[in-house]
Amino acid sequence: MAFVSYDPESNYYDVIRGVYNGSREFREQEAAPDISLLMEGKEVSGVRIRNIFERNEVLGAKGEEYVKGFMDRNGVPCLYVGQGPAGVQKSEVLKTTLQAHRPDFLIHLPDLGTLFFDVKCRWRRAFNEKGETCFYLFKSEMESLIKLHFNLFIPVWIAFIDSHAFNRNDAKPPMYMVCASQLDAFWTEMKKQLTESEANALGVIRIPMALLQEVKDKLEFQIGVQKIPDELVVRYAELHRGMVRRVQDEVRVFIRKNQVLKTALPRKMLTAEKLPFLLDADVRAALNSMIQANVVRFEDQRPLALVGE
Repeated sequence: MAFVSYDPESNYYDVIRGVYNGSREFREQEAAPDISLLMEGKEVSGVRIRNIFERNEVLGAKGEEYVKGFMDRNGVPCLYVGQGPAGVQKSEVLKTTLQAHRPDFLIHLPDLGTLFFDVKCRWRRAFNEKGETCFYLFKSEMESLIKLHFNLFIPVWIAFIDSHAFNRNDAKPPMYMVCASQLDAFWTEMKKQLTESEANALGVIRIPMALLQEVKDKLEFQIGVQKIPDELVVRYAELHRGMVRRVQDEVRVFIRKNQVLKTALPRKMLTAEKLPFLLDADVRAALNSMIQANVVRFEDQRPLALVGE
C-alpha cells in the first residue's frame, strides 16, 4: 500500500506509491514551487510537498518526534496516533457529540494500564508585560481533552515542552506533565471565582507551573488525589480576570482609532500594539464577549464599532 511520511526537520511530506522498504531510490523532479515528483527511472512513484506545515505546526511535530524517542528510551510501548492527514480518524460521535480531542499517543505502563498522552510544544506565555510565564491551553482544547478523559474512561495526560528548547537545540528538553482530571479540578474551581461573562471572555487558559510535574530522563507519574491550594485558584482567577479587562480595554481603544473588521482585529491589534504575551484566541474570546454584551456592534462585512459612540 502507499507509504506516507513526514520529516519535521525539513518540513516536507512524502506520498509514495506501492510498498516502500527503504531501499528504493528516487530522483526529485521539480513540478511547481514546493512540489517535486519522486521519479524511479521514467516512472512517477510519488510526490514530495515542502513547507507543508506552518512554524507552530513544525514545532509540534518536533515535540512529538522527541516524545517518540523518549518513550523508546524508557522502554514504554506506545501507539502514535498522529494529527496529520494520515493519522487515526475520530468517529463522528467523538467529533460532534462528545467534542473530544484526539491525543498524540496511546501508551501502556505496568501497574498503571493504558493512557492517552498528548504533547504540546509551545512558548510559555504571561498575563502581561511583567507577569510569570506559563504553559497554556486553548479553552476549547482543554475542555476537549477533559471530555476525552471522562467519556472514554482512559486517563489523559498532557505533556508540555518549551519550544525554546528546540531553538536552543537542547538534547534533552524537560517535559512538564499534568493529568486532564487535575485540569478539570483547576478549571472547575477557577470558574467559581469568575463571573460567567469573565469565563466566556477567556479563549486561552494559563496553567500554573505548580500543577505540572517536571520529567527529565525517566517517565514518572504522580498519581492519586491532589488537592489544589485555594490560594492558587484565587490568584490565577484574578490574573485571568485582569487579563480579560486589559484585553477588552485594548479592544475599545483600537476600535476607536481604526476601521477594522471582526476577523482582522486580533492579528492587527496584536501587531500594532505590540502585545506579545497575548494570542489571537485571547482577543477573539474577549471581543466575542463584548459583542454578546452589546458593548461592540458587529455587522457582517462592516467595521466594528462601539455601541453608543
